[in-house]
Amino acid sequence: MAITSYKAGSAISAGDVVFVSSSGLLIKALGTSRAQAAAVGIALDTGSAGDLVRVNNDSVYTTSSTLTPGSSNYLSLTTSGAYRDWE
Repeated sequence: MAITSYKAGSAISAGDVVFVSSSGLLIKALGTSRAQAAAVGIALDTGSAGDLVRVNNDSVYTTSSTLTPGSSNYLSLTTSGAYRDWE
């Protein structure tokens, strides 16, 4: 499991899907633009802007009770940091 730490650019909650902005800060991902949809992983920690937040980059994320094994999940188009099951 690869865990990396990034400096948060805004408030991040554990379980948020995140990306690294052009300024190098961790931000909640959103599926409405190519730059914001380039997710690096799922936040493992909750933090405020300026805090270091650990990110799960390449392992199975098992902490969420909303994920269903074998189902497809996508970045939300309306809620930053959220993912949704394909409906």
